[in-house]
Amino acid sequence: MTTETKPGLFGQKYSSRDYTNPYCWGKNQFNSSFPASLVAYMHSKGIDPVYITTNAEYKIKLKRISGDKLFKIDPLSDNAFYNFEAGFAKFEKYYYIDPEDSNRENIDLVMVNRENSHSLVGLEIKLTALPDNTTKDNDEEQFGCEIVVRPPTLCYLACGICEAYGNNAGKEKLRSYLNRVPKIYHWNEPNESSLTTS
Repeated sequence: MTTETKPGLFGQKYSSRDYTNPYCWGKNQFNSSFPASLVAYMHSKGIDPVYITTNAEYKIKLKRISGDKLFKIDPLSDNAFYNFEAGFAKFEKYYYIDPEDSNRENIDLVMVNRENSHSLVGLEIKLTALPDNTTKDNDEEQFGCEIVVRPPTLCYLACGICEAYGNNAGKEKLRSYLNRVPKIYHWNEPNESSLTTS
């Protein structure tokens, strides 16, 4: 007697997606579920994904981050629940949610600890190709990729900033950062003459 293997993706033992449903293999779903499984696979092999950050001079710096640090839980743990297209409880204090609105924008992936049902991290995921069409003929160090940013991504980015700078010292630090950002008075003007700093 043979046991039928259910379709699924690596590491996602517990997931809000039912991979027996063909809908879950569509482009919009695969774009977030595949990278999550890729992180789990890399973690299983001891390979840390590249983490793009900035240094004190705001220059781009490439680091590495482990899968368990990225997901705030071991991606292969029995307690790891991959909750796709979900609300992230930590951020919901920053905006009003209409209980009647079933079209609420959700985060691509919320990692949840099954043991206590705590939401650990909310991640917006973008699957893209490197190089893209505009940089494919350049040398490898000049490769780039297209990044599509949805309006909810901006909302959750703002929530992440609020969360990171929530105390009084953080608010002052954020205020000092924002005072260095040029103010745009004429959004239709592409030249820099419309930008001034305070």
